Amino acid sequence: MDRAQSAITENGDGSLTMRFDGKLYSPAAVKKAVYKYAADCGAILEMSGDDILVTLSFSEFFTQEQKNKVARSFCNEVIDQELREQISRETEPVRNLILAHAFSRTSLLAEE
Repeated sequence: MDRAQSAITENGDGSLTMRFDGKLYSPAAVKKAVYKYAADCGAILEMSGDDILVTLSFSEFFTQEQKNKVARSFCNEVIDQELREQISRETEPVRNLILAHAFSRTSLLAEE
């Protein structure tokens, strides 16, 4: 069993719970991943100390294999969203400079 699979816990009601280290992943990144998967499953987010817990619930038509596939894909999406958040933070000064330069050459108020 690999590390990603060991982070996924099966619950008695058919739902799956994943634990994300709050020091590595921001709540915003996890929320964005939840939103992306809203059509496939329901989700409950909880904080447990520094960890973010996500419980995914599925309709009765999902097989265990399908649930596990969605959960693994969800974990990858959280990583993707966290990287997007990090890149956004790192490139914010450059984006602001480009926007400031672009708007400095225009008049935001109509000339009379």
